[in-house]
Amino acid sequence: TNDVKQLEKLKDVKDLVICFYGGEPLLQMGNIETVMALLPNAIYCLQTNGLLLSKLKDETLHRLNSILVSIDGDEQTTDFNRGKGTYKKVIDNVKSVRARQFKGDVIARMTVGEVCDIFKSVTHLLTLGLFDHVHWQLDCLWDSDMGARYKDFYSWRDKSYNPGITQLISLFMENLRAGTVLGIVPFLGLLKSFIKGEKIKRIRCGAGSTSFNITTGGLINACPIAPEFDPLADISDPKFVPQDLIDKKLIEGPCLKCPLNDRCGGRCLYTNKTQWWG
Repeated sequence: TNDVKQLEKLKDVKDLVICFYGGEPLLQMGNIETVMALLPNAIYCLQTNGLLLSKLKDETLHRLNSILVSIDGDEQTTDFNRGKGTYKKVIDNVKSVRARQFKGDVIARMTVGEVCDIFKSVTHLLTLGLFDHVHWQLDCLWDSDMGARYKDFYSWRDKSYNPGITQLISLFMENLRAGTVLGIVPFLGLLKSFIKGEKIKRIRCGAGSTSFNITTGGLINACPIAPEFDPLADISDPKFVPQDLIDKKLIEGPCLKCPLNDRCGGRCLYTNKTQWWG
């Protein structure tokens, strides 16, 4: 493991945001505290499975701007994916965070696959009163063919997932017309762009342009889900300059010719580079 103090090289980065990501970052709470002490002006977020949230010290908890918690919908769906009892433990720990007066953004971070009813799962999480936002990622990027682990990916997509998304859009728009903005993350970025009339020039998550992954060994790459990408830098290199990373790895190929690219931004750097989606 690289010396965590190497991160001090980031101290002059304007509007620095650091997200603790895993594995499970709460297995290394001491390192989290060290980083926060090294970079007191940074904005911090945490992505966690939620099982150790109650163990966070108050001081560390209240330094966080946002917490993304892995939970996949209702108890049946979450426990199917993550093990019996996981849902209850995560919910109890999120309640404890709220009881400790955490004022930041708590985001339910779903993994969506064949057992998930997207409409039912998202609306369940929104109605609990615990999560400010709900976000999800499809569990179908990691194989070639992309749906290799599904019984019937295309049937699930066409008969369950896409109709569920249509239902969510209808619910989102119904609430919007009534003056309420539901915290459905994949819709919010598009809504903002439409309202402001902005044209997106980069991947919305910032991967490869303004957002980067620092491994425990100190290598820096464009995205934490894509360790097979060639490293862009090494933070222990005496010549390392953080600003040199800006726009280091951008989308290419068919996305650049797509008429919706200035709204989408390229969707995902990983899928753009692998082209497993065709």
